[in-house]
Amino acid sequence: MTRFEKRFVNDIGHSHSVAEAAVRRLAHMPVQVGWLYLDVGCGNGAAARLVAATSGMHVVGVDVDPDQIALARSRTDPRSDARFIAADATCLPFGDGLFDIVATNKTTHHVPQWSSALSEMTRVLKPHGYLVYADLKTPSWLAWAMRAMTSHVGVFTRADLDQYFAPLQRVHRHAGWVHYEAILQKP
Repeated sequence: MTRFEKRFVNDIGHSHSVAEAAVRRLAHMPVQVGWLYLDVGCGNGAAARLVAATSGMHVVGVDVDPDQIALARSRTDPRSDARFIAADATCLPFGDGLFDIVATNKTTHHVPQWSSALSEMTRVLKPHGYLVYADLKTPSWLAWAMRAMTSHVGVFTRADLDQYFAPLQRVHRHAGWVHYEAILQKP
């Protein structure tokens, strides 16, 4: 992320909005106290901390940027059930089928190998676990040009995501012009 992007995503108002959205998405799942929740691309940890505080789940946040992880750790109460690890979404340092919920918000468009990141998220998800996905998508009429112009960001359309998520059971999906949100259950 650029310095400007970090300034935006770490803004208190934006962080609060992202955290509240993460908690709202939990209403689509039968969350149980003690479940394991992974926040991929956790940034400053605001969403992970609020999920831990309101749900009774054990939360792990990962981000590729060590500065964001340091910020997340510095803002976390030592009694919180949230911990933070620097890790790349395309190579998560966890065993198969570990987490009950894996969530990511506005992360995969930063990852050129976005489908590898989604494969990793699915790999660490338990059978019958939930993948909570929200990100920007590229309109199909613009995707070909974006792919030709850049190789350092993830470029995907609604059709790309629908195709990728087809093996998972859809619990909720909302796809707008540039936003895609889905809650999916692993078989």
